[in-house]
Amino acid sequence: LVRGNDVRIINNYLHDMCFHPTFNEGVRASDYGSDANATNRLLISHNTFQGAGRGIIGYPGRAAIVQYNDLSDGMKLATDGALMYWAKDGGNGTVRYNRIHDSQGAVGHTGSGLRGLYWDNQNSGWIAHHNIIWNLTGYAMQVNAPASGDMIFNNTFWNCSSGSILNSFSIDGPTGIN
Repeated sequence: LVRGNDVRIINNYLHDMCFHPTFNEGVRASDYGSDANATNRLLISHNTFQGAGRGIIGYPGRAAIVQYNDLSDGMKLATDGALMYWAKDGGNGTVRYNRIHDSQGAVGHTGSGLRGLYWDNQNSGWIAHHNIIWNLTGYAMQVNAPASGDMIFNNTFWNCSSGSILNSFSIDGPTGIN
């Protein structure tokens, strides 16, 4: 759990994380907003993350930059989540130039599998570009409603068994994405 503003996590090799029955990911910021323990402007850059029982990077805080990381072999014990997963306001946080790949998920699970990048309900203000996501048993990315102000562009998704992007938006109503 990361707390504080302007924290930098750079050039690390982290492996075999989160093999315990909790909802937390390997790297995750504290809560957000005006809370005294909120994390803002976290930089997660040039790291290799390999092997996790659950997700690898959880909510990184507002105005975070998550870039040039290599994430693989996550979600080995869980089925509802992603290698990068969160459901909060991003404050124009950016996820860019990451490689998310080669994760098979929980052994024996036959459902929809894991996701590479998953913005769950109540997310807003996130930007994802120039990420490469491949070889996953599930969708490359999922965005749930309600959501607003998210931007997804110039990403490459390949060989994700369920497809590229899954969303929960009503087919006859507003998406919430603008």
